Amino acid sequence: VSSKESQKTWQQKSYRGFAPDINFEEDLSHWPPKRLDQAPIVQEMPVQSLVCNPPQNSLIGMKGATDITVKGVAWSGGGKKIERVDVSIDGGKTWT
Repeated sequence: VSSKESQKTWQQKSYRGFAPDINFEEDLSHWPPKRLDQAPIVQEMPVQSLVCNPPQNSLIGMKGATDITVKGVAWSGGGKKIERVDVSIDGGKTWT
């Protein structure tokens, strides 16, 4: 354990969480980047998930259907539990 960030290339460049407004070409293409202070090193993985069934881009549903079974996996970093999984079928306009 160290009180300082690692100076190894993989830690300095790859394991940072940049905000959505940071553009690679404008903000990060020259080392050291001018906005590096706005990208903390990732210490924990955010929640990750994926839907396994139905497959991506599938056309689903049938006349009179009121629900559909969705199967997948979700995991978290740091030993935290998954509290819930939200699903959208309209491109993120509404969630359930």
